Amino acid sequence: MAMDTGQRMREAAAYYRTSSAANVGEDKDSLKRQRSAVQAYAAANDIRIVREAYDSIVSGTDPIDQRRGILELLSE
Repeated sequence: MAMDTGQRMREAAAYYRTSSAANVGEDKDSLKRQRSAVQAYAAANDIRIVREAYDSIVSGTDPIDQRRGILELLSE
């Protein structure tokens, strides 16, 4: 647990992405592992995740304007 410094907790958005259809589905854990890693980092660094977005079957080389989830985060 992070030490209380009396400062206000920072807020952040989390973006998750899977690049392959093989990693998407109820029986897959890619999104669960990503979310768990983000939550652990946030908790250790006094960050509160206030928004999340997920794009499935989106390559890391795909342009941002083709990623619906991240576009939603950026438009807020």
